Amino acid sequence: MAATDWTPIHVALGEPRSALTFELVERAVAAQVPESDTLDWKAQVRTDEVAKQELAKDLAALANTAGGILVIGVGEEGRGTDKRFVMQPFPLMEQVEQQVRSVNVSRVRPVIQGLDVRLLPMDDKSGNGVVVVTVPPSPDAPHFVERRESTVAPWRNGSHTDVLPERQIERAYADRFARRATASANLKHLADSTRELLSHDKVWVVGVAQPRVDRGVTLNVPSRDDATTAVLDSLQLARDTVVHGAETDAPRAIQPPRSYSTPFSTIGDAMRNPRRGLRRWVIRPDSTELSRTGVATTTYAELHESGAVVLAEPCRVSSDLRDANRDDSLVHAATIENNAVATVALAAAWAARAGAVGTYALRVDVLPRKRDRTSLLRVVSNHAYGQGFVIPEVPEWTTGRTRLVPAEGELLDPQDPGDRQLIARQLAEDLEHQFGLTTLELLR
Repeated sequence: MAATDWTPIHVALGEPRSALTFELVERAVAAQVPESDTLDWKAQVRTDEVAKQELAKDLAALANTAGGILVIGVGEEGRGTDKRFVMQPFPLMEQVEQQVRSVNVSRVRPVIQGLDVRLLPMDDKSGNGVVVVTVPPSPDAPHFVERRESTVAPWRNGSHTDVLPERQIERAYADRFARRATASANLKHLADSTRELLSHDKVWVVGVAQPRVDRGVTLNVPSRDDATTAVLDSLQLARDTVVHGAETDAPRAIQPPRSYSTPFSTIGDAMRNPRRGLRRWVIRPDSTELSRTGVATTTYAELHESGAVVLAEPCRVSSDLRDANRDDSLVHAATIENNAVATVALAAAWAARAGAVGTYALRVDVLPRKRDRTSLLRVVSNHAYGQGFVIPEVPEWTTGRTRLVPAEGELLDPQDPGDRQLIARQLAEDLEHQFGLTTLELLR
């Protein structure tokens, strides 16, 4: 599901959700659909300095208002009451998309996350067409651009672009900080509600993620096939995340370990059979324990219609370690890292299927066993002895914890493996460092 499947052009023409095409743009221009808070017509892209400043202003204005689309390749003719919009298709080259993204990165502060640039060619195989830039409503507003010798925050006021006055900028900043606080509270609520669905006799690593831009009310509800595809796609995205940047030509002795194990490996075909839940799809296997108690004992996941995801994985350690640390809650460092990677990958895959755009907020918790008294959390780490002989153990120099501070972060670009790896590493480090571990096992 693409960001251009439901646009102001669809609304104006009364079209159902579908991919935006050159023909739809042409129909909108023929119908003289007016510019608005969410629709901006623009003539061809130029490369001069003034044009770049104008493009930056247009992008920031949409982001500072309610989001929308900028259609490049539609000009104006006439004046006053005789003014009308006309199609002005131009050669579609890769440099056009690069220029739009470059202007966003270099001239808009802060950068607008989740920008989508699509080239819509004509059917005549001439190579001409229009460019549609989808700008999501930005949780990072206000965005600023340089204008002459000052810095301004533009916004859409109907068909015009104005500049936010100081009082509205102050309000925009207050709204930004409130959104961040709300996002953190929503993540906590999602994690807490998941906790009640999990067996209290196990130690769990629970990852949750949700888009910072609300997907909003939509008639297009992600299907079971969407959920299944997202889970399967996340497996490859997770592996790509782990191996990103690995020096495959380096000698084996200095290559980083990349032994990723997906949390879904323990539930088999259940990951291909999502169950309907309250405005979500639930991935879990059937079991007698689940039927009897209503709580999960194996990997549990949720894919919400809002774009949010949940991934809970029980911690598994050897019976020898459990017997030696009978009163403690043991969590393997590799499980923390695997869950961080898998949660990030599942969020990226579900964003693509559910149509969520922009930045994702993430949180990973480690939940101890719930007994009459709170058990102490201890970390299990692999210790290498000799040539390739590895033994999992609880290092004596690590610190036991009655609870861990949950790790939180933001995934700026869900489709970028480098960004996914960066946030997965940050989440894992923030948890493992609380035990005193200094080196990750999977994400080195």
